[in-house]
Amino acid sequence: MESILLLSYDFRPLRIIGWEKAIYLVIQGKAEAIDYYEKIIRSVSTEIVLPKVIRLKQYFRCKKKVRLIYRKSAVFSRDQLVCQYCSKKMGRSEATIDHVVPRAQGGPSTYENTVTSCSSCNAKKRDRTPKQAGMKLLNTPKPPEKELLQFQPEVEKMYESFIAELSV
Repeated sequence: MESILLLSYDFRPLRIIGWEKAIYLVIQGKAEAIDYYEKIIRSVSTEIVLPKVIRLKQYFRCKKKVRLIYRKSAVFSRDQLVCQYCSKKMGRSEATIDHVVPRAQGGPSTYENTVTSCSSCNAKKRDRTPKQAGMKLLNTPKPPEKELLQFQPEVEKMYESFIAELSV
């Protein structure tokens, strides 16, 4: 079915959620619908227009520490598609992920151990650390900033179309 954009209390985009969760939040009074699809959800006793964008009615503070899910796209965004060995700017299709401590040597697939690399540097380094390969990293790998994780392409696209509809 359709994806629904969830906005925070102060209208900042949070994430995309499924229609079931969106309807639940609206019915429970925890969120309000801001924009709608042209679809109606029917149950035995109720009809509700499917929301396209919903906004939380209260500010909720996250009590748990958020666990970052490792994504190649976040590494590419963090490094701005620049090879972290030779500083070559690449397109998305040319970029590869390199493990600083290779997986063959027990290196994990984490933000602190992966960088964006061009294919020639990745091939040159092989299953060695940068020091073993005689290569130097431009930047020390670290987790991406919160903003890079928050605005995934599909969230940004839905938010931009929502803002465009408001200004018409």
